[in-house]
Amino acid sequence: MPEQTYPVQQSGKSNKNITSMVKNFSLGEKIIGIGAIAGIVSFFLTWFSYPDDFAESMDISEEVTGMDIGSWAYLIPALMIVSLVILYLSSNKGSKAKIKFSSIQIFIGTVVATLGITVYQTLSSVKEWISEEMSDGLAKGLTKEMEEISQPEIGFWIFIAGALAVIVGAYLVQKRNLKE
Repeated sequence: MPEQTYPVQQSGKSNKNITSMVKNFSLGEKIIGIGAIAGIVSFFLTWFSYPDDFAESMDISEEVTGMDIGSWAYLIPALMIVSLVILYLSSNKGSKAKIKFSSIQIFIGTVVATLGITVYQTLSSVKEWISEEMSDGLAKGLTKEMEEISQPEIGFWIFIAGALAVIVGAYLVQKRNLKE
């Protein structure tokens, strides 16, 4: 019996398609792509960290990533993936379609940034509550420890920068396509 052969897609060909698509992107589209990828990557990086003693006493991890915040936080990478899909789908569309797609990008960036700011604000509120409501020695110790976690880590800043990049990139896409 003769051996059947099946066509195999060469990986170089698909890389050329992606490379040529990215080369054809406007500055705004490139900014959206970079921002969305940064938002996805940041989800796995440290957003906040706790001092060793505090983490042990509270039985929590010393480092908090986007994944550790809660199940709702998985909206962050999901929305950034949607942003990349929209970018891909709009890559060969006309000006009117790009304006519509970029409006969705602005919405996505705004929602994602708002989620991140909400996380930071919640952390700050907990810190304030501990320092205002508790006056015993434990609270003073917790307040001192909480001071050390009030500053976000690199993952949080990359996340915020990514969300803002999606918004700014989408604005630039709209501005460019409104002229055409």
